[in-house]
Amino acid sequence: VVAEHCDASLERLQTDYIDLYQIHWPNHDVPIEDTMAGLLKLQDSGKVRALGVCNFAVRDLTDILECGAIVTNQLPYNLLWRALEFAIKPTCVANDVGVICYSPLQQGMLTGRYATADDVPPGLSRSRHFNKNREQAIHGEEGCEEETFATIASVLSIADEIGEHPAKISLAWLLAQEGVTSLLVGARNPAEVALNTPTFDYDLPSDVVAALSDATDGLKQTLGENADFWQSPGRMR
Repeated sequence: VVAEHCDASLERLQTDYIDLYQIHWPNHDVPIEDTMAGLLKLQDSGKVRALGVCNFAVRDLTDILECGAIVTNQLPYNLLWRALEFAIKPTCVANDVGVICYSPLQQGMLTGRYATADDVPPGLSRSRHFNKNREQAIHGEEGCEEETFATIASVLSIADEIGEHPAKISLAWLLAQEGVTSLLVGARNPAEVALNTPTFDYDLPSDVVAALSDATDGLKQTLGENADFWQSPGRMR
């Protein structure tokens, strides 16, 4: 099955190899040894150059590393979502697994676009920051909307103090974190591309990195170790 999916991807991409081939979510109905065996065959054949995973917490990551080399773990990570710092990221760092960050701006919330929780549209207000009664929310938790937006206000204040856009310093903070190798940053138009790209040539001063970490630590503690954006109990293990 793994080989069939890879061949289909190669055909769609009109190429003969894939640089990085990742497991999107762990499938606990299939032994990880079987999945990894199929992936290693693809790598040996030259169809895949490197292997990675997404949304693997400590147990699953440890299990797959016993089967072969994994170079990346794609995870939700941003100033408002730091759950992976408790255990997942240290495990990645210890095993030379690079962290690819998705939702690095928390779906636009770190750009200053939304002033209150009620300004966030349905579909974007279903993460565990928000109350369980929000449209499309499935986590069943009370959320922490007031604390989340107080934290955003602190980030915006720091950005204003140093004369930088909050998106820029939010992305730069991620790039300053140990183990982070790449950010998946969305853009709806050329203006957003122009806003985000200078970040990659910008070194955020260490005192600002520390200030942002301090300003968001309370929210980190409130949300806890469950690194699943959407569900509680989380699907990552």
